Amino acid sequence: MERTLVIADASPLIALASAGAFDLLRPLFGQITVPTVVRDEVCAGGSRWGAAEVRAAIDAGWILVEAVDVEDAPTGKLGRGEAGVLALARDRRDWCLVLMDDSAGRVRASP
Repeated sequence: MERTLVIADASPLIALASAGAFDLLRPLFGQITVPTVVRDEVCAGGSRWGAAEVRAAIDAGWILVEAVDVEDAPTGKLGRGEAGVLALARDRRDWCLVLMDDSAGRVRASP
Protein backbone atom coordinates (compact mmCIF):
# COMPACT_ATOMS: atom_id res chain seq x y z
CA MET A 1 0.00 0.00 0.00
CA GLU A 2 1.45 3.34 -1.02
CA ARG A 3 1.67 6.00 1.65
CA THR A 4 -0.22 9.23 1.03
CA LEU A 5 2.01 12.25 0.72
CA VAL A 6 1.12 14.80 3.41
CA ILE A 7 2.46 18.32 2.94
CA ALA A 8 2.09 20.86 5.76
CA ASP A 9 2.11 24.62 5.85
CA ALA A 10 3.50 26.51 8.85
CA SER A 11 0.27 27.65 10.49
CA PRO A 12 -1.17 24.20 11.28
CA LEU A 13 2.17 23.10 12.73
CA ILE A 14 2.43 26.24 14.88
CA ALA A 15 -1.21 26.01 16.00
CA LEU A 16 -0.93 22.36 17.01
CA ALA A 17 2.28 23.05 18.91
CA SER A 18 0.74 26.01 20.74
CA ALA A 19 -2.26 23.84 21.68
CA GLY A 20 0.00 21.06 22.97
CA ALA A 21 -1.29 18.75 20.23
CA PHE A 22 1.72 18.53 17.90
CA ASP A 23 2.21 14.88 18.87
CA LEU A 24 -1.07 13.99 17.12
CA LEU A 25 0.54 14.45 13.71
CA ARG A 26 2.81 11.42 13.71
CA PRO A 27 0.16 8.83 14.66
CA LEU A 28 -2.28 10.38 12.17
CA PHE A 29 0.03 10.70 9.17
CA GLY A 30 3.24 8.81 9.93
CA GLN A 31 5.35 11.15 7.86
CA ILE A 32 4.90 14.77 6.82
CA THR A 33 6.77 16.76 4.22
CA VAL A 34 7.36 20.51 4.40
CA PRO A 35 9.03 22.77 1.89
CA THR A 36 12.20 24.48 3.06
CA VAL A 37 10.42 27.82 3.23
CA VAL A 38 7.92 26.38 5.75
CA ARG A 39 10.68 24.90 7.91
CA ASP A 40 12.45 28.26 7.87
CA GLU A 41 9.24 30.11 8.77
CA VAL A 42 8.45 27.87 11.73
CA CYS A 43 12.02 27.66 13.03
CA ALA A 44 12.98 31.33 12.50
CA GLY A 45 14.47 32.70 15.67
CA GLY A 46 14.12 29.36 17.43
CA SER A 47 11.62 30.52 20.08
CA ARG A 48 8.36 30.51 18.11
CA TRP A 49 5.66 27.97 18.93
CA GLY A 50 6.44 24.84 16.97
CA ALA A 51 10.13 25.56 16.36
CA ALA A 52 11.42 22.99 18.86
CA GLU A 53 8.78 20.45 17.83
CA VAL A 54 9.52 20.78 14.12
CA ARG A 55 13.28 20.57 14.66
CA ALA A 56 12.84 17.45 16.83
CA ALA A 57 10.53 15.84 14.24
CA ILE A 58 13.02 16.57 11.47
CA ASP A 59 15.81 15.06 13.57
CA ALA A 60 13.61 12.01 14.26
CA GLY A 61 12.96 11.62 10.53
CA TRP A 62 9.17 11.88 10.45
CA ILE A 63 9.11 15.41 9.07
CA LEU A 64 10.97 15.59 5.77
CA VAL A 65 12.15 18.87 4.26
CA GLU A 66 12.20 19.34 0.49
CA ALA A 67 13.46 22.24 -1.56
CA VAL A 68 10.95 23.75 -3.97
CA ASP A 69 11.14 26.75 -6.25
CA VAL A 70 8.61 29.17 -4.80
CA GLU A 71 9.26 31.67 -7.58
CA ASP A 72 7.56 29.34 -10.09
CA ALA A 73 4.58 28.70 -7.83
CA PRO A 74 1.14 30.06 -8.74
CA THR A 75 1.04 32.41 -5.75
CA GLY A 76 -1.67 34.96 -6.45
CA LYS A 77 -2.17 36.46 -3.00
CA LEU A 78 -0.56 33.56 -1.18
CA GLY A 79 2.38 33.84 1.17
CA ARG A 80 5.66 32.09 0.44
CA GLY A 81 4.84 29.14 2.71
CA GLU A 82 1.49 28.47 1.09
CA ALA A 83 3.02 28.89 -2.36
CA GLY A 84 5.79 26.43 -1.44
CA VAL A 85 3.30 23.85 -0.20
CA LEU A 86 1.22 24.10 -3.38
CA ALA A 87 4.30 23.99 -5.61
CA LEU A 88 5.56 20.90 -3.82
CA ALA A 89 2.15 19.23 -4.08
CA ARG A 90 2.01 20.04 -7.79
CA ASP A 91 5.51 18.72 -8.43
CA ARG A 92 5.37 15.50 -6.39
CA ARG A 93 2.21 13.50 -7.06
CA ASP A 94 -1.18 13.44 -8.69
CA TRP A 95 -2.88 13.42 -5.31
CA CYS A 96 -1.73 14.37 -1.82
CA LEU A 97 -3.08 15.73 1.43
CA VAL A 98 -2.29 19.36 2.17
CA LEU A 99 -2.48 20.75 5.72
CA MET A 100 -3.21 24.45 5.33
CA ASP A 101 -5.44 26.94 7.14
CA ASP A 102 -5.21 29.76 4.58
CA SER A 103 -8.56 29.94 2.77
CA ALA A 104 -7.10 31.27 -0.50
CA GLY A 105 -4.52 28.48 -0.42
CA ARG A 106 -7.18 25.83 0.20
CA VAL A 107 -9.17 27.12 -2.77
CA ARG A 108 -6.09 26.92 -5.00
CA ALA A 109 -5.29 23.43 -3.67
CA SER A 110 -8.74 22.04 -4.47
CA PRO A 111 -8.95 19.85 -7.56
